[in-house]
Amino acid sequence: MSVLLFSGSHARHVYVHEQIIESDAIDVDGIVAMERESTLPDPPAGWPERDRRLFEEHFRRRDRVEREVYGERSIDVYEDVAPTRYVGRDELNSPAIADFVRDVDPDACFVFGTGLILDPVLSELPEWTLNFHLGLSPQYRGSATLFWPFYFLEPQYAGGTLHKIVEEPDAGAIVHQTTPELEYGDGVHDVGAKTVVRFAEETVPLLERLAERGSLPSVAQSSGGKLFLSDDFDPHHLRVVYELYDDDVVDAYLDGNLGASEPDLVDAFDRIESE
Repeated sequence: MSVLLFSGSHARHVYVHEQIIESDAIDVDGIVAMERESTLPDPPAGWPERDRRLFEEHFRRRDRVEREVYGERSIDVYEDVAPTRYVGRDELNSPAIADFVRDVDPDACFVFGTGLILDPVLSELPEWTLNFHLGLSPQYRGSATLFWPFYFLEPQYAGGTLHKIVEEPDAGAIVHQTTPELEYGDGVHDVGAKTVVRFAEETVPLLERLAERGSLPSVAQSSGGKLFLSDDFDPHHLRVVYELYDDDVVDAYLDGNLGASEPDLVDAFDRIESE
């Protein structure tokens, strides 16, 4: 099966795409690699010093965890794999990338870590274009969707969704969802990294099933949940995770102090076996 990859530049994005590249059942015939923002951003101007410190510590912790889990990875590795187009966010949906997609003419496309794909590129993508969304859709769609479950004190809803791509963010039919095993001592970034690792382990066999079958079962998303925008995040939100709970939200949940509801996940492997 010929596959086109759309990848962000962070280590987590390259980690997942490298698992796909290594599969013998998948031929990666083209890659679009989009440069993302710094993994250590500066806090926005005008924030109180208290919140600036929390912001900086939040991203330092994420950087440390991700370096431990993913190592040093760069989109530079793609040029040795297949024809690659390196773009900025403002070039992602350009006519040049639409032409590149048309030239590659893939059977399927896998997206993880880029901005929202729109026309003229969107209309050139194959039917089986799948996006790996860090967040459980529809409950958590949009931006920072592994942080918000911790802010709302339901870390069991931190997970990933593999869905068909449509113009609306993270709203396409769901193929598969997963959540990581929560363990005592897990902080918000540990759960995020475990989500990516587990989803990489499950995405590759699903793409191999797609190569064998030509399709995968999917479930239309409901209209519930919330679309989180980057503007929804305010400095005081970090206080809940770090000052109120000292990044021990998972421990509080495992101790039975945060309720016992569980997400209703779409499991592609179960649905394939039942067909």
